[in-house]
Amino acid sequence: MIESTTYKFAKCLQKRFGIIPGVTDKQYITNSYHIKVTEPIDAFSKIKLESEFQALSPGGAITYVEVPNMQNNIPAVLEVIKFIYNNIIYAELNTKSDYCQVCGYDGEIKIVKDESTGRLVWECPNCKNRDQDKMNVARRTCGYIGLTNTGLALSSFSSSQRGLQFLFVS
Repeated sequence: MIESTTYKFAKCLQKRFGIIPGVTDKQYITNSYHIKVTEPIDAFSKIKLESEFQALSPGGAITYVEVPNMQNNIPAVLEVIKFIYNNIIYAELNTKSDYCQVCGYDGEIKIVKDESTGRLVWECPNCKNRDQDKMNVARRTCGYIGLTNTGLALSSFSSSQRGLQFLFVS
């Protein structure tokens, strides 16, 4: 499947052409018409722009909008849903829905650098739990939601999370 090759293609391009800033400097490549996660764009503009390409993608087309925990801002969720309904064929809202089994925290578990090892780890912002076996962290990578407590996905998220766009409607 094409989603599993984005990392392999990125490494092959780096080997062949070297590290080119903004081109081959990531551990992944974008394999569709989606706006790059590092682009500074709001949710509504992203939906509107990507909607122009969905009709040209007969093999499947979906637009993802990354949002923070929206449990306390239902009016904003409804605004995005209305905009999706009126402007695009197929779209989805992605939110952080992590859970710490130590303290019961339900929200976004953050990626931090472990100073003793230099490795990236997930850390509960409430109790500082770093035991990857005692938390559930789900993120979307290459179109699929998966539990990402360890491995390659962790490094991919740390490099791409800066590009996630958040929506706040008052």
